[in-house]
Amino acid sequence: MTVRDVESRMPHGLSAADLGEATAEVIGPRGERFVLVSYLTSPLVVRTKLDYVLFALPPAGSNEDLWLEYVSVASYKWTVLSKSDASFIEQSVTDNGCWSWTAQAPGTYTTRVEARDGDGKVLATLSLTQTVTPRDARLEEFLRPQPSRSKCDAIRELVNDLSGYINQGAAATGPTGIPARLLAGVVFMEAWGRPKEGTANAKAIRARAGGKDDPDWLDWTEDQLAKRGNREFGAISDIRCVEIQAIAEVFQDRWVGRLTFVGPTSMGVAQIQMAVAAMVLGMTAWREKPPGGAENAEARKEIDDSVEEDWRVLPRRKQVEIFNHLRFPKTNIALCAKLLARIKERPNRALGLPVGAVAANAKLVGLIATEFNAGATTSSFDEAKVPEGNTNGQRAIQYVKDGSVLHPELYFP
Repeated sequence: MTVRDVESRMPHGLSAADLGEATAEVIGPRGERFVLVSYLTSPLVVRTKLDYVLFALPPAGSNEDLWLEYVSVASYKWTVLSKSDASFIEQSVTDNGCWSWTAQAPGTYTTRVEARDGDGKVLATLSLTQTVTPRDARLEEFLRPQPSRSKCDAIRELVNDLSGYINQGAAATGPTGIPARLLAGVVFMEAWGRPKEGTANAKAIRARAGGKDDPDWLDWTEDQLAKRGNREFGAISDIRCVEIQAIAEVFQDRWVGRLTFVGPTSMGVAQIQMAVAAMVLGMTAWREKPPGGAENAEARKEIDDSVEEDWRVLPRRKQVEIFNHLRFPKTNIALCAKLLARIKERPNRALGLPVGAVAANAKLVGLIATEFNAGATTSSFDEAKVPEGNTNGQRAIQYVKDGSVLHPELYFP
């Protein structure tokens, strides 16, 4: 088959290493450029799903609008070997450039992929060697009293898999940006709500689905278009990788109507809407809503509609770039940090406030977390309110504190 759109273009201005841990480029027989990217960066942690993407890019200097004409891969053969256990081997063949596996024991593993044409000829071979370590022992002690397995799994992912990306993403927002502990709190809430495959939450979703398989892109989009809330398949698409795979396949459908609703669809570890990502990346205009309330409902909807329309008119190649910004945890978290900083760095919030003072301002933390989900508003700081109850704003206020379940003083200083 032809290489999928989403494995044929990386975000403009980024290298493969900006997306995750990556190999060097390998040049194919027609000048194609192949590069293998791991979602997570070594050292990895046992019993977490490890995701890989093989990009097949057009030759350097070629017309990128015609990139799919240059590269054709029929199948991908994946192999994992252990340097410490000669008997260990894991293999699979896929028809697209994505694959995952889970290391059950610590060690050093080499993941290899062969891109093959329709005759079985190997076009390129790429390998990535990574170290897998035990879980953080100190964190496991903290989690022992926690009654919720799904919550523990989300905290493990946050600390074991993503803490490096979170600390790096927050630091990149600068001296008047946002602290790592605020970014960690927001990512945690979203990751818990859209669980990673293999976690207790994802297993519970599959159990409730009654044995139904993952919806294909057509089933998923029909659910979206009919506004049935994705319940046709027992909420399986609430599992993060299922959602990402469905959206990836939507890009293969040349009926543009199927892309019209994808803009407001959130995706990735921090669950950012693609239309919102376009604003943060400067591809579309930054738009803010008037304050909430019945009197502003129509005006707020007009802003939402404008944000979606801005997304719809973007060239497909730009939409693919946004998808890949959000697919990979490293760039998804970096974008989340930029969005939180953009919300904070406004005159009606806390423009110029040093990053070290943000977490101590409970109302500011709550407002930033609230507007991350609901959209930035034009309300003044005094007028704005953090919704009461078990809301993201109220939870973020608790998560940024020393000694919270996320232990930011240890992992997100």
